[in-house]
Amino acid sequence: NQQVSPSDLYDDAAIARRISNGIPLISESDLPVSANYREAIALVGAIIEGESRWFNALVVAADAALLARVETLPFVSHTRPVASLTSKLAMAEADTTWPGMKEKDIALARMQTRRMQADSFAAMGLTGKGVRIAIFDAGFPGVDKHPAFAHLHRDKRIVATYNFVKGNANVYRDHTHGTMVLSCIAGQYDSLWLGLAPDAEFLLARTERARIENKQEEYNYIMALEWADRMGAHIVSSSVGYSEVRYFREDLDGTSMLSRAAAMAAAKGILVVNAAGNERGNYWGTIVIPSDSDSVLTVGGTDPYTDAAINFTSPGPTADGRLKPNVVAYGEVMVASKRGYTRTFGTSFATPLVAGFAACLLQAQPGMSPIDLMRAIERSGHLYPYFDYHHGYGVPQAARALADSLADVAPTFRVKVTVDYMNVMVDTSYLPMKNEDGDPITRGKNLYYHIQSQEGRLRKYGVVMAENEEALFFEKELLQNGDIIRIHFEGFTNSFTIDKGEK
Repeated sequence: NQQVSPSDLYDDAAIARRISNGIPLISESDLPVSANYREAIALVGAIIEGESRWFNALVVAADAALLARVETLPFVSHTRPVASLTSKLAMAEADTTWPGMKEKDIALARMQTRRMQADSFAAMGLTGKGVRIAIFDAGFPGVDKHPAFAHLHRDKRIVATYNFVKGNANVYRDHTHGTMVLSCIAGQYDSLWLGLAPDAEFLLARTERARIENKQEEYNYIMALEWADRMGAHIVSSSVGYSEVRYFREDLDGTSMLSRAAAMAAAKGILVVNAAGNERGNYWGTIVIPSDSDSVLTVGGTDPYTDAAINFTSPGPTADGRLKPNVVAYGEVMVASKRGYTRTFGTSFATPLVAGFAACLLQAQPGMSPIDLMRAIERSGHLYPYFDYHHGYGVPQAARALADSLADVAPTFRVKVTVDYMNVMVDTSYLPMKNEDGDPITRGKNLYYHIQSQEGRLRKYGVVMAENEEALFFEKELLQNGDIIRIHFEGFTNSFTIDKGEK
């Protein structure tokens, strides 16, 4: 019954975040697990390895006999095993690292932020200042010495670090994945920023052992979320996920412990931005946990040179049919790594690009709830209101995010209906230029389409390159009554409902 003050539990930034979001300063889920419970479990002989305040739970090491004794304690409602599992860092293998960047790499580094309209944020002085971002990863070697992060140390913007794997504050070793992720928010190459939020503050947490299976990682993630809450994070950028070693595809319904923890973070005023994963074409084949949570902003990857989904990005939807990913960003990027700079691949790096975008938008509109922030980012997508299970609502656009409302767009295509077909005819001004022989000398524009069933799921979707006036057609006999066809081309979206007169 001892009185607890908010300052006993949180950093001042966490208190300020709760006040701005209208969240109670202290609720039951914020209080530590009772010391009496810990003592009773220790007396049984089980070793306590971790604690979750949000779930009023302890992680213990115990054999079957000890566990049976733990389960007889009157305050224990249930136990669940924490199996050995593999976290999947959402990256592909990086190319060889070199000290500087080649000309083509500098071009890509510019593109990865320009595609999200970095200039619109810069024109308003939006650099993530005043926003605190936690990054969960497998290590941050070189961040304490790399010139890409010198400004963070100079301005003391790395507020706190914690290594949940080792139980200490040293995160500047182990896997370079976290270093690369951080650079996609705040890295610098000469005068070029690699991310959108170089003036944000950072909490760096090592939660993963990279490619080694370890039972600890799942509860590390939850404890890191709670730590980020207490340390005042507004945004979590997480490029890890869990799949077939621990879960079945039907578990992608938001009910896993990790997905529930991400939802709890949103209730505490924190937006979790998580990678969709790189499972396209693999056995798992879809998004990873906790990206299935309806409170998580899930990020897929696009190819910088086609603007369509990159070949490895995990598609949605969730097991219960909700849209995932929410948005996309480049899945091939330039990053700072342990000893220099490199080109690398993965939704791991699309994710921090979007986290930086979220930080700039939150700086512009402080006090936005995590869900409002997520919806604003969705509406800023270059495809919105079109969506599909590879691209979500598209690449976030700063100008759209900052606008009071979306401007009307003149039609860029029309649909011609014949007896057997629905033909999509694009405005010829958008067709590729051709040489004297009639061969295209510029690339055609992407036309996106989906067919949505009456139940709300997408039966089919895709991207075609508009090279001729008739860019796409649908065979009417293959369409079902009540289907919605939605098409997006060059900023304009239109939809059509199939009515066959059936009852």
